[in-house]
Amino acid sequence: MKHSSALSLMLSVAVAGSVPVWAQTAPSSQPVAIDYSAARAATLSTYAKDFKMQGATAIAFDGVSVWVARSDTADPACGHCVSRMSVDGKTVTHFPLRSAAGAFAQNPMAIAFDGVNMWTANLGSNSVSRVTPAGVVTHFTLPVGAQPMDIVFDGTNMWTANSGTHNVTRIGPTGVTTSFGGLPANSQPMSIAFDGVNLWTANARTSNVSRISVASTGSTVSVTNFPLAANSGPRAIAFDGLNLWTANNVDTVARIDGGSGAATAVALPGPCSSASPGTNRCFVFGLAYDQPGYSSSGVSQPANRFMWVGSSQTNNRGNLMRIDTATNAIVATYALPAGLMPSPRSMAFDGDHVWVVLAFNRVTRIRAR
Repeated sequence: MKHSSALSLMLSVAVAGSVPVWAQTAPSSQPVAIDYSAARAATLSTYAKDFKMQGATAIAFDGVSVWVARSDTADPACGHCVSRMSVDGKTVTHFPLRSAAGAFAQNPMAIAFDGVNMWTANLGSNSVSRVTPAGVVTHFTLPVGAQPMDIVFDGTNMWTANSGTHNVTRIGPTGVTTSFGGLPANSQPMSIAFDGVNLWTANARTSNVSRISVASTGSTVSVTNFPLAANSGPRAIAFDGLNLWTANNVDTVARIDGGSGAATAVALPGPCSSASPGTNRCFVFGLAYDQPGYSSSGVSQPANRFMWVGSSQTNNRGNLMRIDTATNAIVATYALPAGLMPSPRSMAFDGDHVWVVLAFNRVTRIRAR
């Protein structure tokens, strides 16, 4: 399976190299772990820790550490930057998104790993930034007004979903950028995924997804659009090795067959029920693929594949749910704390934990094994 080999690749990557003088190791007060294990066990036999991470917008895993994109913070060590944190949360190193020429990227909203480097999609500066393990930053310019909201690696190139110009851009290994049209007009693609062959975008404004076929060095694309439910407003998209999944702004997620494009809606439980629309809605943002499946005792269950979904609710509560991708059944639910505006924006899986960026100021680590 492609994802198993990709995970093996990630686990073989050593994050090493000298740290530039401007990349500062955090003081002991950052990050701060807060253990909510007993109070927040809910129906999932696991535990969680929160880490203060002001301005957090997105998260990715490189096989060794987690990386957090952070936007417009007041933290003097990390304004527009990325932070590399050990999976135990005990060490963190900040890398300001400043190039050798001194230019800063603005508002990184997404982060992705290419097997060696981290890349951010920078909404405020219409650019992407490549960050080496040593913290060397290089910026690459996107079209004016691109406003990239997501970025993904296809094995050779990076790709961005451009919410402002309603298209996608390919960034080659040397930084050469090529933009491609073909998405619906005013589609506002908010997320992008790669299924091993094609790229997919989640188009918030037109409530559909686009499958994009393009050669790694080609100059033309073939785009096929597939509808979702009316006004679904998909905000995120992820691939589970067989199907695509979208997180929708109407209390649901959708499973999409990669061949036919047929979509199956999966309703979320409890306050997300459509029985009380407008009273207690859920806004679904984060997705993370958890593979392969394992039992709580560590026994391999390769037939089990799970998609983690994060939602915030209008009553200041939020849930993380684990969905069995074979049956669409929600097999575990984890309650986020009340009153803290728990808005899951980005999620990543490290083989043992699901990591969630919440409300621009925290990162939550949840034990999934």
